[in-house]
Amino acid sequence: MALKLSNALSNFGRYEFVDLDCGEFSIKIKQCASHNAQVKAEISRIALRSKKTSIVSSPTSLTGSEEGDIEFFIKFIIVGWGEKPLKDDDGVEVPCTPENLKEIFTSSQEGRILFDKIKIASMDDAMFAVSDTDTKNF
Repeated sequence: MALKLSNALSNFGRYEFVDLDCGEFSIKIKQCASHNAQVKAEISRIALRSKKTSIVSSPTSLTGSEEGDIEFFIKFIIVGWGEKPLKDDDGVEVPCTPENLKEIFTSSQEGRILFDKIKIASMDDAMFAVSDTDTKNF
C-alpha cells in the first residue's frame, strides 16, 4: 500500500541556509538540527567523547560550555556574512574568519548577545521553513 502523505509532509520544506538580519550586517547560517548531517555527526562525537547519552548539560548549551558552543557554531552553523557584510568603524569589510567570529562573540556584551541570537535562530524551524509565498517565486 502506498501512503499518501504529500499534504501532511508539505510543511517540511527547508532552506539550506538563511541570512540572519543583524541590522547593519547579516550572517548566513545553517540550521542546527539533527537533519543537518554535520551537526548530527558532531553531536554524536561529543557525546562519545564525554561518554554520555546526552551532551546537553543545560538547556542553553549544546556542548556543555560557552566556549565549546562558540567553536561548534563557528565550525558547523555559521557559513559567512550574508548579503550585508560586517564592516568596521572605518567602513572596511571584516573578514568572516573563525578568529574574527570568536573575538566578536567573546569580546563584548553585544557580541555575546549576538551569539545567543544566532543560537536561537539556528534552532528555530520557522526561520528555515519554505512558505507557499516562497515557492510561488520559483
